[in-house]
Amino acid sequence: MHGQMYPLGHVGIAMASAIGLFAFLDRHGHEPKATRACNVCRTPGLARPGAKMDRVDFRFVIVGSMIGDMIDKVVGHVVLADTLDNGRLVGHTLLFSLAIVAVGLAIWASGAHDTSTDAWPGGWPDLHVNTIALGLASTAHLALDRMWLYPGTLLWPAMGWSFPAEDFQYGDWLTILATDPIVQAGEVVGGILLIAIALRYGLFRDGAMRRFLATGRLSRAG
Repeated sequence: MHGQMYPLGHVGIAMASAIGLFAFLDRHGHEPKATRACNVCRTPGLARPGAKMDRVDFRFVIVGSMIGDMIDKVVGHVVLADTLDNGRLVGHTLLFSLAIVAVGLAIWASGAHDTSTDAWPGGWPDLHVNTIALGLASTAHLALDRMWLYPGTLLWPAMGWSFPAEDFQYGDWLTILATDPIVQAGEVVGGILLIAIALRYGLFRDGAMRRFLATGRLSRAG
């Protein structure tokens, strides 16, 4: 199947896009009154209300950039291998990604995010921000996989409830990687972006990568 991206491309491009988006919001965005009034957000040592980059757990971005494959490859190529054998199912639909974003917006609208700061394993700073980031990264996955080439899957269930069956071979992944210049370019660009991010945020320093994996936070290297 053509029109797909591989892990380096998905993770690298999603991380770089998320960093750029939240950096832009830090410079040009504004905080809702409800968030500015949040006493929890003003607790010493926690993320300051105006710093959106400080609120992002980038592990959500990483997972979001691959969640479609994490679900569909297992379900399609393992669980349903004898019937569908298709690695692009519900996790590759626009409905799936938008549903995740909608959950994040619902958390924000309900005001539940005011009490979510540091209340979750790993110290997730703002559940609404991170849930939205998860959904946006999942949406980026669809774009990088060029899912517009498969409107029946992308727009599911608008064009029908069934997914097409395929005759998948594991060697197809290597064949696509070896022959598709868009996939190759995506992997190169994604790898370069990940190295650039690691250098910019000092992730190669002693203990920095371990702290990032434990917290999902990025702080610019001095």
